[in-house]
Amino acid sequence: MIGVRNVCKRFGSVEVLRDVCFEVQPSEKVVIIGPSGSGKSTLLRLLIALEEPDRGEILIEGQPFVCCDGDGRPVKRGKGFRELRSQMGMVFQQFSLFPHMTVIRNLLLAPTKVQGVDALEARRKALVLLEKVGLKDKADAHPEKLSGGQKQRASIARALMMEPKIMLFDEVTSALDPELIHEVLDVMQRLAAEGMTMVVVTHEMGFASKVADRVIFMDQGRIVEEGPPAQIFRNPKEKRTEAFINAVMTHI
Repeated sequence: MIGVRNVCKRFGSVEVLRDVCFEVQPSEKVVIIGPSGSGKSTLLRLLIALEEPDRGEILIEGQPFVCCDGDGRPVKRGKGFRELRSQMGMVFQQFSLFPHMTVIRNLLLAPTKVQGVDALEARRKALVLLEKVGLKDKADAHPEKLSGGQKQRASIARALMMEPKIMLFDEVTSALDPELIHEVLDVMQRLAAEGMTMVVVTHEMGFASKVADRVIFMDQGRIVEEGPPAQIFRNPKEKRTEAFINAVMTHI
């Protein structure tokens, strides 16, 4: 469903990603872990074309999405770029809800304005999704009246309004108080159980070990190791992976 081939990315003189290659199969849950600054969030932004690669190719459902040959040449977008991008939803670390709109208006904006969905149909769907994430009673509240966990659940519901086939999550619990984290992880676990294709950047190792089909460990812009959770967390092959896991687990 997702193919990443030899992707490189620089910001000025800093090489953020170096020849990154991996694939994500339909309904697969891939969790990306690693120290801060290892390129995880940049990789997610490339997958949804919020950033462009300096070299390499990204495919979605086997079709060219974006590619770049390097050497200063411009990025090429595939013929089906817009349609492919519409099949992906992303939830960010910061909630990114429009503060002047109610929760339900946040959900209705993209389907009605971008997709031209009938307003009544969109509202019906929004209420179903808000109930799914436990926020139906907050439909008419403004974001300032919500807790951090509620804001993040509303952000997930908003992304689901576009009926994505792939969901990307970028450290969505890192800005939350510890007691609110489970609210968001529970919603993500339900999505995973329903078969949603997911790529998740997180520091929540318990979630990764429980939900992931595959864990990717990144460091210094490259993939150091990938494999099933049992391998990565209990028997990593690379010393750098082992050092990271030991350090993280010590503080859990």
